[in-house]
Amino acid sequence: MNAIEAEDVVFVIGPPCSGKLTFIRENLLGYEVIDLHEIQKRSCTVWDSYLICEKELVEALQRHRKVILRHTLMKAKRRTMYINAVRSVRPDARISCFYSLPDLETYARYDESDAASWNAAHPDNPDPPHAKTALAIYLEEFEVPTIEEGFTSAQHIQRLFPPKEQTP
Repeated sequence: MNAIEAEDVVFVIGPPCSGKLTFIRENLLGYEVIDLHEIQKRSCTVWDSYLICEKELVEALQRHRKVILRHTLMKAKRRTMYINAVRSVRPDARISCFYSLPDLETYARYDESDAASWNAAHPDNPDPPHAKTALAIYLEEFEVPTIEEGFTSAQHIQRLFPPKEQTP
């Protein structure tokens, strides 16, 4: 994606199984990806995973890497921690945010195709929630990212790249 190649840091956020990784693979090449879900799989507590993610973000920026931070990050207050970490290393860094809010039909397709991902991320609850319920919960809690938070831009993925039609 030529429009964002110059960005230093890109947040890609949205509900689990909503196409974040697909968006990254298809549109954002040449970035170091820091995936908070992957960090959570190897850490002791959720808070530890946030701190590890922050540390990895800072280290990547110190190595002059372009970085993607991938996670749900539903709330502005959680995103602030990472924006502040970026600014502590590179005050003039350009930080984009792409957020995924798929429609129910698209989300259900992702949800059905990625039950293994849910199971890995939630070993204490191996039954993934029904897509409609999961998306409703997420949307109820989600705060749309804004430029006021410190992003250079905040864009809705599905508006930029409408879902491809499924062939029967």
